Amino acid sequence: MGGDVLNYDSIKPLLETIDVAYYFVHLMGHRERDFYEAELDAAHTFARAATDAGVKRVVYMGGLGDNADSESKHLHSRHRTGEILRAELPSVIELRASMIIGIGSVGYDIIRNMVCKLPVILLPRTAETKTQPIALGDALQYLVSAATVKIKTNSVVDIGGPEILSYADIYREYAKFVGKKRLLIEIPHVSPYFAGKFLDVVTPTIHARIGAIMAESMHSEMVVVNQNAKELFPSIKLIHIREAFEHA
Repeated sequence: MGGDVLNYDSIKPLLETIDVAYYFVHLMGHRERDFYEAELDAAHTFARAATDAGVKRVVYMGGLGDNADSESKHLHSRHRTGEILRAELPSVIELRASMIIGIGSVGYDIIRNMVCKLPVILLPRTAETKTQPIALGDALQYLVSAATVKIKTNSVVDIGGPEILSYADIYREYAKFVGKKRLLIEIPHVSPYFAGKFLDVVTPTIHARIGAIMAESMHSEMVVVNQNAKELFPSIKLIHIREAFEHA
């Protein structure tokens, strides 16, 4: 069954027998509207429908990073969406992650395609910004556990793997993993338009469009700040990036 998250009447019936809902909505590929406004409208619509349907908990996957230090609409939208859900729903856990290492993750798929297809890789200077990638399997453990973990109030939980790396480091680590020698060249500035055209050559079109938007968030460090994940989910053991590549 499917529904339109921008249409209350479309999604409310789908939520009526649901106790826990996972909110993974991204509209960066939306062609008819500005994605930022569409994502905020979607959050309001979903929150109203979930409330009226009696959903007991919502688990939302947001993004790490500091709004105040970022010009990225993508990052602002991720955080604003979380604020809307937490304000309008009674029980929300917002898991904030940076890059997820696994097939289907746009950021990971872009790195995988570029390393496998390009002997020379052009990166913006912001590729030296620090991030804290997490293995897909570890992210899934958090998501499953978040459905039942006891919380006293709506919560934001930062999740990340055991290593803090630059984006350029991840390219280097993946090149080592697949046994390819790759030359990384940093250039002063990459516009979203140029990034989109460049990515279009080596990645699926929808990934290129989304990746161009996500590139703006590379200005901001995306690392774990609050440590409540260890308190709420003490049994989850995180794996290193090399092992994450092996499982991807």
